[in-house]
Parts: sequence; structure tokens; C-alpha cells
Amino acid sequence: MPKPSRSKPETAESIPPSRVDPLAIEIEPRCALMRAVYIMCHMMMRRLDAVAQPEGLTGSRWILLVVVRDVGGPMTITSLSEHLCISPQNVSRMVASLEAEGLVARDTSGPGRTVKVTLTELGRARLETCDAHADGCAGAMTEGVTDAAIDRARKTLEHMIRNTVALESREPDRGNAPASQETDT
Repeated sequence: MPKPSRSKPETAESIPPSRVDPLAIEIEPRCALMRAVYIMCHMMMRRLDAVAQPEGLTGSRWILLVVVRDVGGPMTITSLSEHLCISPQNVSRMVASLEAEGLVARDTSGPGRTVKVTLTELGRARLETCDAHADGCAGAMTEGVTDAAIDRARKTLEHMIRNTVALESREPDRGNAPASQETDT
């Protein structure tokens, strides 16, 4: 069987019949949404990793660079952690590796242990190259989806993210149990 052409993206209609449809099993609507988000997240990160790899990046490191650029000024590790919803330790490790490659600069001259992160010119150049490839990837992933549907999906996911952030702040050790199920021990 010949390999699919890279110039034409795979769409729902062009998935080879030999592939399993990961959404074929019907489950309760809220669980189906969670499954779809989970699958999409993993698939999207694989695609972003592939797009960013020629520039020596991963999808996660590319997104961190995007946040630093788009904020428009230096960011602390804590602020990056909050914007990316990942631990400060993971952000610190990513920043250290990006700094070693000359893509970001860290400024530790502030009060206490505050570290401010800025994008270097090399980081900006690599980011621009990745952005162009990511735009093509995003276009292929959203082919046939209207702008209105994309906007609705974005708003829904952002609402769910905010709900989850609130849930985690209320129940940091039990983020998966509704408050009504708590018991005193």
C-alpha cells in the first residue's frame, strides 16, 4: 500500500479502513467528551512534537516559548507555571534546557530567588519557523471545521480548563472527588 501524500492531510473521510476508529465505542456523553479531549491532547502533542523537532524543540517547549513571546515581557517561573498549568519544577527544567540552547535568557537579579525569563533573538527566530509549520498543522487538523465551530470548541475547552483550575484549588489532593462526597475521618 503506498504511503499517503504529505501534501494532502488525512481527514475523517480519508482514514484508511484498516485503522481502528478510536471513537467507535459509545459511552456516556461526559465520558465521551473527556475521552475525546484526552485523545486529541495526545494526538496534538505528537503532531506538535513532529513540527517542532526540526528546530530542536518539543511541542511543550515550543508552547512555553509562545507564552513567553506573547506576554511581551519577562515572565517568572511561577507565572509560566500558572499560564501553562504545569509544575514550577517542570517549567524550571524546560527553561534551563532552553537557556542552555540560547533560546531564552534568565535574569536572577531581582529580589529573592525570582527568575525572569525572556526570549532571545535565536529563540524568536526558531519560534517563527515553528509557528509557520504549526499553522499548517493546525489548518490540517481543523480542515472542514468552521470558524464558528472552532470558536465554540475553544470557549468550551477554556471553560472546562477554568473549572478544573478551580477544582484543583479547592481540592488539591483530591481533585477527582466532588466536594459533596467528602467525609470527616
